Amino acid sequence: KYHVQLIRVTDKTGPVLDCPADMTVSTDALACCATVDLPDMIIFDACSKIRNATARIEVRHPITGDVLATYDVPGTLTTFPGNNPNTPDTLAVFGFTPCLPEGTHTVTYHVEDNCGNSSNCSFDLTVDDLTPPVPACDEITQVALGIDGMNFVNATTFDDGSYDACSNVYFKARRIEVNSCQPVDSLYDQVKFCCEDIGDTILVVLRVYDAQPPAGTISLDWDDANYNECQVQVYVEDKLKPTCSAPAHVTVACENFDPTLWAYGMASGTDNCCIDTVLTLDNYNQFDTVCSKGTITRTFRVVDCGGQSTTCTQRIVVNYTQNYFVRFPNDWNITQCNSTFDNFGQPEFFGEDCELLGVTHQDVLFTVVPDACFKIERTWTIINWCTYNPNLGC
Repeated sequence: KYHVQLIRVTDKTGPVLDCPADMTVSTDALACCATVDLPDMIIFDACSKIRNATARIEVRHPITGDVLATYDVPGTLTTFPGNNPNTPDTLAVFGFTPCLPEGTHTVTYHVEDNCGNSSNCSFDLTVDDLTPPVPACDEITQVALGIDGMNFVNATTFDDGSYDACSNVYFKARRIEVNSCQPVDSLYDQVKFCCEDIGDTILVVLRVYDAQPPAGTISLDWDDANYNECQVQVYVEDKLKPTCSAPAHVTVACENFDPTLWAYGMASGTDNCCIDTVLTLDNYNQFDTVCSKGTITRTFRVVDCGGQSTTCTQRIVVNYTQNYFVRFPNDWNITQCNSTFDNFGQPEFFGEDCELLGVTHQDVLFTVVPDACFKIERTWTIINWCTYNPNLGC
């Protein structure tokens, strides 16, 4: 007697998946999203061949976690180097995703074998902005110091179009070389320039962040955001001229005049940084140096440490007043002949100060004189060359 026994062999077990670990990728360099090459996955099935594999991406809101969009990426089944054909495993290659925004998204791999069994596995795909901003600096900048000898330049002034694909950009700056103006071991909203920099080219580092740093001074190792740097050459100049303060104008009598001019003071200068020298030029074109009368014009030039200069003047007016008197020799009666006629005295001057006096005399001889052998009439002429006017004869 015969009996037919039916033995049914079924495969009800889904494929075994070697699911990738959670991963974090950066946004693309030129876009605020990431095109991700999904990781390949090895699939093992004890009985059946693998029919297909797909990857589903659920794009989630970065704050609420809500699903904003869903993308399906088909997989390609293939072998891999070193794969043993007798081993029931295969490789699923999924390729690239659409450009995914920042946030943590869910990637689910779905695999189905020929018997209709399927398996799923999921991992988190985080897209983060790990790309630093692109810095662009002004190559050369000129800075002029102010009246207080300083200038604070905003860090944003050194920017020449820096950008980031995902966010706004923010700026801090610092000097590179050490001097007394500002420490170089911190970053600032403003870079300080001072008198010590005049005529020099100062190297400044502009740091560009893609997230806003704290206001004010921060340390060099503040790294809560991506950043990049560029350098600027800053030429510092002083365009403000110094001030020149001349001593007061002077009017003096010639007898009290100081020919060294020391008594009439010197100019002083002030500047936003420093005074290098004060030069003096004395003009005697309107002054009679023989008689000490007229006007002396003194020109002072104040030069600052940056080579800028300013002039000011002082006038010294020396007045001349004729104020002297003369005592002429007395008349003489002599009892002996004297052929020289030179020993009968000279005029005496009193109160002479600035005068330049010339003395001459003219004699007239009379030979017929009652009670005398002869008589000499001597006429004295006194000329003050400081007041003499040849056109007037006096």
